[in-house]
Amino acid sequence: MTSPPPPPDRIDGTVTAGLEDTAHLARLVETGFARAAAHRENPALTRATCGLAAAAFWPLLPAAVTLQLGLVLRPGTRYYLSADRQAVLAVGVRRNAWHVHAHVSARPGSGQGRALRALVGPALAAAADASGTRIEVVAISRAMADRYGTEFPGLVDVGPGFPQGRRLRREPRTP
Repeated sequence: MTSPPPPPDRIDGTVTAGLEDTAHLARLVETGFARAAAHRENPALTRATCGLAAAAFWPLLPAAVTLQLGLVLRPGTRYYLSADRQAVLAVGVRRNAWHVHAHVSARPGSGQGRALRALVGPALAAAADASGTRIEVVAISRAMADRYGTEFPGLVDVGPGFPQGRRLRREPRTP
């Protein structure tokens, strides 16, 4: 099976991250780890893992920024930012699908993430349909899985995620 094409370079209403966004993206990811570690509804394993990642961020800052740079430059990966660069959603090619990852907002609960998903979800679904590409997501919690399910047309829950959460999939639709 051939690998799918990369996700769209641009989605209207978003900014595609570039090299200049690398440090900011690393900081957003660290913020996401810290918030996930503190969120009481997350499973204990998630909270512990995210807490360790957040604690290691500052001592390992050069490595974290270097890793983020590699991820931004990775062929087939797109980081879509909100216009104000306060929310990010990354999509990369993995095996035979586009995999949604690194979904973080600077202020969870503010609607930034929801607004970004409202732009990216339908556009990504349309591009996936046009290219015959599956979309996959691992949501950190059932509540997040429910949100994704309503915001990405056709995304369905297909079982437990690894190491936690819910695994979601959307098969391409043909006209």
